[in-house]
Amino acid sequence: MPADSARNADSFGVVIVLGLLGGCWSLIIGALDAGFADNVAQAAGRAWPSVLTTFVLWAIAAAGELGGYLHETRRTLPLTGLIARAMAVAVVGLASLAIAVGLVELLGMSAGFLGLVTVLAGWVSVSAGPVRRLLRPSAARPRP
Repeated sequence: MPADSARNADSFGVVIVLGLLGGCWSLIIGALDAGFADNVAQAAGRAWPSVLTTFVLWAIAAAGELGGYLHETRRTLPLTGLIARAMAVAVVGLASLAIAVGLVELLGMSAGFLGLVTVLAGWVSVSAGPVRRLLRPSAARPRP
């Protein structure tokens, strides 16, 4: 692997990790802020900036992952396709987290550490397949 390629891989990795962790922290801060609300409408009003920030950061992380994959495999994808896939990954991540939280609440297992582990396991199991398909574009073309 040439030095330039290793440097690019490191750069993609930094973007991916910082985007993912930043989105997670933003979501935690939004949940904590919404926890101090008096009703659902106020909680939604307090949480939406954090959810939007999480969406943007996760889309950036997904674009970095997809860009790194395309760079290493020497494939191309139109910029609109890359942006659409990155945004779709962020939507899948947020929607699958909401589904996992809803199911755990419905089952009544949301208390304590076991509830957190159950939510995370459900989130991974719901989102793994769609995210994997979105981040590995089979329609990408090889570079000339």
